[in-house]
Amino acid sequence: MKAVFIDESKSKAYVLCAIFVNVEEVPRIRRDLNRLKLKGQSRIHFVSESNRRRRQILSVYRSLPIEVRFFVTRSESEARGREKCLRELVKALPFGDYCELWIEEDSNHLELDKAVLTNALNAENKSSNVIFTHSDARTQILLWIPDALAWVRTRGGDWHKEFRGFDIWSDRPRKS
Repeated sequence: MKAVFIDESKSKAYVLCAIFVNVEEVPRIRRDLNRLKLKGQSRIHFVSESNRRRRQILSVYRSLPIEVRFFVTRSESEARGREKCLRELVKALPFGDYCELWIEEDSNHLELDKAVLTNALNAENKSSNVIFTHSDARTQILLWIPDALAWVRTRGGDWHKEFRGFDIWSDRPRKS
């Protein structure tokens, strides 16, 4: 059984980052992430961290048993890009395996996400094996990981060197 944690970054392209984790690893990863919080922090939000701290956090993330997948599109709108990436994510889910999807909640996309995921799961015959939940990163702390990696992916420059050591797959949605 897999748990998949999903966040996005919007820059020149729309980037959806999905972290695949074996469910039995979630409690250990949660403990490791909680240890990263500084005094007074309720969560780690990568955009708010210093470069030195970002590298420290990525070092810990690199040691975690995760698989990272990126879904990237340069669509005419954020909503269209998100839709394309979510459809590709559903196609990438293992067929026949049970999966829990945890999506960083964005009230602007909640209804769209529900419709797109429901339709895509039905089209791929995966609806009986996959559930999805929108959550806040303060509640579901494994969402900190795709937040950070999506930020790194869109940042470019020397930050791309920080992907060394991660198990990364990158998918580009097909034109539709």
